[in-house]
Amino acid sequence: MRSTESRTASIDLPEARKYIKRRYGVQRDLSSLWRYAIRGQAGVTLGHIRIGRKMLTTRGDIDRFFMELANAHAARLTAPTTAPASSARHDQAERELDAAGV
Repeated sequence: MRSTESRTASIDLPEARKYIKRRYGVQRDLSSLWRYAIRGQAGVTLGHIRIGRKMLTTRGDIDRFFMELANAHAARLTAPTTAPASSARHDQAERELDAAGV
């Protein structure tokens, strides 16, 4: 297991890209990592700090990002489906008409 220091040490995005390749076996473009940090994906953002034009993250932040992303996708797949808002409005209108005797 890696020491705590190596998981909390700041790394730049090119190094983060190499870490993701080694750890998860997938290649991510630098622009994808930038997007994960700035906008996120599926409501999950990659923890980072910016120093000037340089963006830094940690191995722990990367692991946390992919774990939360997996959880977000799993929750979305298992979430119960709900009726569309238009159907709810239709049902409300039907109740109001019934109450008015129309």
